[in-house]
Amino acid sequence: MKKRLALFLAFTMVISLFVTGCGNQPKEGEGTGDGGTLVLYASTPEEFLSVLVSEFEAATGVKVEVVSAGTGELYNRIEAEKDNPLGDVMIGGMVSSGFIPNGDLWEEYVSPNDAQLPEEYRNTVGNVTGFSLVPSALMINTDVAGDIEINGYEDLLNPELKGKIVMPDPTATSSGWEQLVNICYAMGGGDTDKAWEFMDKLLQNIDGKVLTSSSAVHKGVADGEYAVGLIAESMADTYILQGMDNITKQFMEEGVVVNVDGVAIIKGAKNMDNAKKFIDFIISQEFQQKMVEISPPRRPVRTDVTIPENSSMSPSSEINQIQVDYDYIAENKTAMQAKFQDISINYMQ
Repeated sequence: MKKRLALFLAFTMVISLFVTGCGNQPKEGEGTGDGGTLVLYASTPEEFLSVLVSEFEAATGVKVEVVSAGTGELYNRIEAEKDNPLGDVMIGGMVSSGFIPNGDLWEEYVSPNDAQLPEEYRNTVGNVTGFSLVPSALMINTDVAGDIEINGYEDLLNPELKGKIVMPDPTATSSGWEQLVNICYAMGGGDTDKAWEFMDKLLQNIDGKVLTSSSAVHKGVADGEYAVGLIAESMADTYILQGMDNITKQFMEEGVVVNVDGVAIIKGAKNMDNAKKFIDFIISQEFQQKMVEISPPRRPVRTDVTIPENSSMSPSSEINQIQVDYDYIAENKTAMQAKFQDISINYMQ
């Protein structure tokens, strides 16, 4: 009898704990912290992402769950989940060439902080916010380049650099695509015969060194495999801040396209209020200031922040910026990528 009673009491305790535990589980959207939860789809660098999430959680009490993947993969995932969104916010990827062409995936929202941004970086489409400037640049290994002067694209045609130049594939990487756009506008005023004539000469000197991974490009330059890589600015900053004195970056003297990294709320997001808080936070003066102080730094969209004196970044005002017809680029992206492939195949090893 005592044995049966003990078993009964043990069973009752298990049931009681189970019911109590279920009753304390957070409801959908409530999360585990005082501020609820947020599911963040991200294609941004890990170093930046960890700071962003930590700062946002501390400021709001919201618990962030991060899903990291490539930009294209995340766009496809969001499209597949349209009937039942599992993410709340997407961050990472260019506003002009990524977010805007996929505009049907995003919820309408303009942050109150948007009015504090320079006019050219404001959310004019109603559902995409720019949070960081991303200029294209050249990453140079001075040990390999030696005395060869490299100030811009024209210098890359130097026969002494043949086979020592590397670029990311514009059909497979966002940094490669942005470099292609930059070359077309800096060296030919857009998608013109003059621009493609230069591209043909450049690809001949690149000699087949077109890689499908952006990280392989900057790593190859850092390792001394190449003299110069066509990259986004932040890729060079990582090595410069590590104290690699033989690594420098150069903004092309012919002109630089300064792209804008974007963030948007996924349409139908389950944690909508927290998603809006995230957009507000990332373009707040407080976090924009934080962005320029981390390592590697991110270039802010706000002008009311102070770049530290020892920063690897120069002020954006010192970059020779050129403008792009983004509507044309969006409409003709596939055709331009195909043209690049048609030319590059002649020089692939």
